[in-house]
Amino acid sequence: KYRKKRKRISKSAPISVDWDELKKINEDIIGWVYFTGLPQISYPVLQADDNEYYVHRTYDLSSDTSKAGCIFMDYRMADDFSSPYSIIYGHNVRDGSMLSDLARLKDQTLYDEEPYFWILTPDKNYRYEIISAYTTGVNSDTYTLFKGPGEEFEEYLQKIKSYSDIKTEDTELTIKDKIVTLSTCTGNESTRFVVQGKRVNAEDTGSGENTGSADSDAASVDSVTVQEG
Repeated sequence: KYRKKRKRISKSAPISVDWDELKKINEDIIGWVYFTGLPQISYPVLQADDNEYYVHRTYDLSSDTSKAGCIFMDYRMADDFSSPYSIIYGHNVRDGSMLSDLARLKDQTLYDEEPYFWILTPDKNYRYEIISAYTTGVNSDTYTLFKGPGEEFEEYLQKIKSYSDIKTEDTELTIKDKIVTLSTCTGNESTRFVVQGKRVNAEDTGSGENTGSADSDAASVDSVTVQEG
């Protein structure tokens, strides 16, 4: 019988973040996204008062004409990732930075090997199980602003996995779940590629700095390089 080969899944964050240093650079940094299976995706997540501010602005505010911009969360979502449904945006850049590598999750093998990603915050680190990955229209229900865990959200959860271009685990979804959608460009103005995850566990960061595992790598400001595409 065929069995998917997977790495040993760690429930502790695989990287650490120096929140004090990041906050000195920009108070708008609310989290850090890290894909274990796509290590190129390891960036701060920002949030402004609108969805235009960080489209072409770097995280350190040194430029507002960057083609790569920043990875940022929709301004209408809770900045502590407590919303039932959160949307994070990032460019698909020619040099492979930002969320460009998301499209690699069209490869079933990559998902089978590593079906999780992490979002780290100053207070907690969250692990998400990938439940769907697909191309969608810019005006699709993927971009619905759900007012809360109500009937509309429940109806969407019943459809979300059927959209996926890859086969994911038969994971139960309920209105109590926290879903994160990461969205990036496709080269077609009318579509986007998205990866969606369900929060499966959280760990406290204690003092506000994530120590992670003993052999974890540090995600510092120096590791964030924005290259023009």
